[in-house]
Amino acid sequence: MLDIMSIPAFAGSGLSGGYWSWVALSGAALVTSAVILAFIYAWGTMFRNSSLTSYVKLEIYELVVTALLVMLVLAVAGSLSTFELGKLIPASLIQPSGGGLLVPDECSITSSDTIYKITETYFKCVGNDMESWLNMNYILNMYVDMGASVTPYARPLGIGLISSPLAGLASPLKQLLYNATTALTIAYVINYAQYYSFTFAMEVFILYYLPIGVFLRCFLPTRRLGGTLIAICLGFLVIYPLLTTFAYLLFYNGTGPMVTFRSFMVQYFENGAFLDQLTQYFNPVNYHGFAGFLTGALGGIGDMFQQIFGGIFLVALVFPISVVGRAFVIGYIVPAFNVMILVQAILALSKSFGEEIDVSSLTRMI
Repeated sequence: MLDIMSIPAFAGSGLSGGYWSWVALSGAALVTSAVILAFIYAWGTMFRNSSLTSYVKLEIYELVVTALLVMLVLAVAGSLSTFELGKLIPASLIQPSGGGLLVPDECSITSSDTIYKITETYFKCVGNDMESWLNMNYILNMYVDMGASVTPYARPLGIGLISSPLAGLASPLKQLLYNATTALTIAYVINYAQYYSFTFAMEVFILYYLPIGVFLRCFLPTRRLGGTLIAICLGFLVIYPLLTTFAYLLFYNGTGPMVTFRSFMVQYFENGAFLDQLTQYFNPVNYHGFAGFLTGALGGIGDMFQQIFGGIFLVALVFPISVVGRAFVIGYIVPAFNVMILVQAILALSKSFGEEIDVSSLTRMI
């Protein structure tokens, strides 16, 4: 896996990074645009062309806005590596360390982590999670097939009974497991498509597209094209990591509101009071006489078998259903929701900075 801080463009994107080398080039483009506007204004004044002078006044306004925009964009780009989560949300909502079944160590974050590190952690944790579910799903498929193929028979004289008692039980389970395999596979592919797109944005947008967009925005003939590039870069460099960070807080942070399959199973087996419920059947204080104790013990044994087999069937049924639901949410709903917000944000930014551009076709391919 690629470490986000190992990308040279991102690692050097602090306040003393290489972005300020573009200030001189952008300033030269602004000065060139100002000279061109001064020449056009002088031409319009000389020939008393009011429409031409009005156009120059409008472009001067755009030139001032461009200068302010350049300073803002370069400041944002220069502080990417210091954009920490603790500056966005209260530290009380962030679990400081992982561990246990609810939040594994490799998925833990702190308030000092940047949104880009958290975005990378989210994609890696989702990938590892989907791999684990796929492996467990494969093992369950194997044992379900083994159980369905068990055929006890008794033919002492060539005449007897042959049966497959677990075939009917395995039939609905296999369909659920097949659906879980399909959902997990698609969610795994979508997750890594997002991860590689994010890595591409961190590498190429920071190093090439954003500085080129700033330069083109400063030059008068290419102002709209430069504003469009800036809008796309800000969408992928700021908005998309923020949305993915919120997705992490929803699914993998210990204080998040989402009830996952892992937390569900922990609550079922740790807080189900199975031992307390079973112990009361074997406590003589709860019964009057030997007959009451004997029937209570037999009832406890029956409940024990019910709990054991009920737990097995619960895992066999709830596991594929919950995995399909989790894969559907993580692999389909959340990416679609994030892409919808990203597209609308890029549309609004591109309309404000330059020429409006529709990136929905690109995001659909991603």
